[in-house]
This record gives sequence, structure tokens and C-alpha cells, in this order.
Amino acid sequence: MGNPVQIRVLGTSFTIMTDQDPDYVETLVDYIREQAATLARVEGSMDGAKSAILVALLITDELFRARRGEPNVDNEAEDLTLRMIKQIDAVLDDEGRQ
Repeated sequence: MGNPVQIRVLGTSFTIMTDQDPDYVETLVDYIREQAATLARVEGSMDGAKSAILVALLITDELFRARRGEPNVDNEAEDLTLRMIKQIDAVLDDEGRQ
């Protein structure tokens, strides 16, 4: 039937049976924890059910965007930041030459 894997996330603990590698499942759970922590920083504290639903929406949004071939928003933000830094550096270099 599979391996038992203990899950602890969003204040809830339970055991699942899975044919997946337990380390892989832990990687998935870690990702959920990261998303929940990000959400908590933005939204503040919420009850477990509301947090779980919002985290599920965030992850589902990522999945649907990936399926449509849309660029990763994090990569897009990083690229924009790097372009802005280059532009600022160019302006500062021009001012330093004057």
C-alpha cells in the first residue's frame, strides 16, 4: 500500500500512506509551509482553514500559469529588478563622468 509519511503543516498533523518517496513528499510539504509563511507575512495571522484555502489558491494559480506557459512571476520580478539596477547604474555612471 505504500509508505507512511507524517505530515505537519498549518497547525495540523496526520499520517498519509503513499507510494511516493517520503523525501519527495517532505519537499512538497516544505513548499506548502513556505507559501503559508509568505502568506502570513502579507496577510497576518489567519485560522488554519483560511490559510489552507489561500495557500491552495496560490499554488493552483502557479500550476495553471505553468500549464499555460506563462513566465514565472518570481523570475519576471527578478528580471525587472536587474534591469532597473542596470539603468540606475548607468545614470550614476553618467553623472560621475560630468
